[in-house]
Amino acid sequence: MPYANSITLRQLEVLNGIIAGGSIRQGAIILGVSQPTVSHQLAKLEETLGMELINRDRQRSELLTRAGGHWARITRKVLHDIELGFEQHAQLFDGNSYKIAFATIPSHRGRIVGIASRIAREEPVISEFALRWAPSSETVRELLEVRKANVALLALTGPDGNMPGYTTRVLYEDRIIWAVPTSVSDDLAQSILAGEEEVSGRAMPQALLNRVVVEVPHLWRQKSEEWFATKLPSATPFFWSDLHHNAAEIVAEGLATCHVSTTLFENLPPRVRDCVRFYDTGIVAQRMGLAMPQQMATNKKLLAFFEKLASEIQHHYRAKLDNARPNNGSDIPVLGSYPAK
Repeated sequence: MPYANSITLRQLEVLNGIIAGGSIRQGAIILGVSQPTVSHQLAKLEETLGMELINRDRQRSELLTRAGGHWARITRKVLHDIELGFEQHAQLFDGNSYKIAFATIPSHRGRIVGIASRIAREEPVISEFALRWAPSSETVRELLEVRKANVALLALTGPDGNMPGYTTRVLYEDRIIWAVPTSVSDDLAQSILAGEEEVSGRAMPQALLNRVVVEVPHLWRQKSEEWFATKLPSATPFFWSDLHHNAAEIVAEGLATCHVSTTLFENLPPRVRDCVRFYDTGIVAQRMGLAMPQQMATNKKLLAFFEKLASEIQHHYRAKLDNARPNNGSDIPVLGSYPAK
């Protein structure tokens, strides 16, 4: 075989990262290496094969060439088989060698970190536990695909919360919450929510003339844009942020309004909650769930870890949001009122 000593696992990992990210630049980001490193490894692989695998022409909509599609399938199989080999090795020769890399989005920054860490420490089959933060559920999914994470808390987009190749559990439905500075009267906010016609003719407080736009991709961005266009068209985008946490901080300063999710609402510090009123828009943002590669779920102890983590995360958000009442007395629907899935 002329390629036996030429093609390396590193090159295949790089190709897989590019495919997962959709570009060389994004592939470098999710792999945690520089773009020149990715380009160099890709060039070496293409040189060995004697043809391009990635389209460089920006006019082309397809990422992969015909040869790239062929090697994408080979790459996924090789990396999957190697990962499966490590799993089988652990079962046969070392009962305490599983390494868990848990990935999620910043909105879950809070008690979830401690819950996941505690459950991992209690499971003897887990020898190492790492936390990975990603700006969006899309990026979390990419971390799973390039094996930078093997357990993830993210928004599930597939039918019934399914992800091909992964064991998943739907935990709860996230809702869109409207965040308003406490300087804005509750009567005005309620009128806006109700869509009362006379609101359009009223002078708006400065905080409702500006809104914060969160740039990171999220499933409910279009729903949020449509809500503002319908309910509060006077709120023009002035502030831009890469995180919903930052958006809530800007609202807490009394400068603007924004949308957050019920997940973030639960994890906001009291300092922010004391300065902001939160109103339920009645719009479901996304379904949050837990995911793990199916081959890991064949291990009974790892599956037990996964199920316990799913159960405690679900209980945490239900319990906390049952008690998390905003300071305006608004009756925000809480996660505990939803049927378990």
